[in-house]
Amino acid sequence: MSTSTRGVEFSDGMINFIACIEQMWWETGHIPTDEKIIEMTGITVSSVKNYWKNENVRNALMFRGVDLNPKASGVLTIQQLDLANLLLNRADTRTLREKLKEVNVTSQQYHAWMRQPGFCSYITKRAEELFKSADADAYQALTDAVRDGDMRAIQLFFEMRGIYNPRVQVDVQNIQGVIMQVIEIITRHVTDPVALQAIADDIENLGLLSSTSKVSGPIQTSQRPAAIEAQSSALTL
Repeated sequence: MSTSTRGVEFSDGMINFIACIEQMWWETGHIPTDEKIIEMTGITVSSVKNYWKNENVRNALMFRGVDLNPKASGVLTIQQLDLANLLLNRADTRTLREKLKEVNVTSQQYHAWMRQPGFCSYITKRAEELFKSADADAYQALTDAVRDGDMRAIQLFFEMRGIYNPRVQVDVQNIQGVIMQVIEIITRHVTDPVALQAIADDIENLGLLSSTSKVSGPIQTSQRPAAIEAQSSALTL
């Protein structure tokens, strides 16, 4: 009894041979030994040897994604290089299915190739180079989005330029409160009016308590720290 597959006649023994190899290939990533094929299918030794020589059988296995020469050198075939060029062409927006069809590669063959170290490494390295070269495209796209008034793009642009970072927020009012507490501590322990005067001057020079500060509240930033002023005046009397 024979079965027709893609216009080619296969005997039951050939079908079992092909099915066994395909199953083991996808399960283990390796082609089974002749002994394993015979054990699983009951095919005779002579039939197994003949099937390996049959061009239609070998083509059927390759069509189904089985790599019949896994120990070959790292040189890719023209068909593999053509497919790689299609897959890595960023300007080609066609689907994977459409690209496979153009180079006459089945999805089974493609997935089998992706398990081959040589093909997989080639695709990966070229994709990495494309990623590195995409910096200019990314900056241009961000610039275009900023020009179009995209607020998220504008925020990202400011963050990248260090102009604005929402994750780093400084509560100036709290800083002023801490400074005033520090001043009070200083006035309790420092009695030298010259030292107090110098401390007051240095604190004002920080700008956090100056009249130009945008902080508003109960602290009068236009005046010298009151606690230091009072202590300094008392000591000079």
